[in-house]
Amino acid sequence: KPKKSYEFIYRGRQDAEWYIDKKYPIDYTIEGNKITLTWEATYSGQFELSYGDSVKTIVVESLF
Repeated sequence: KPKKSYEFIYRGRQDAEWYIDKKYPIDYTIEGNKITLTWEATYSGQFELSYGDSVKTIVVESLF
């Protein structure tokens, strides 16, 4: 559902940067080692959430 938010927390290094490719309909805010993702449009598929050298693949099955 657009405008729905999800939080992810990383308990590793504190000096790395978060990154999400801007082509995805996601707005995000960063607070320390926590990132909050907010969907701006419908989307189905996957994207990569990067934090320093770590990469997490996020799968979105259906977001209406």
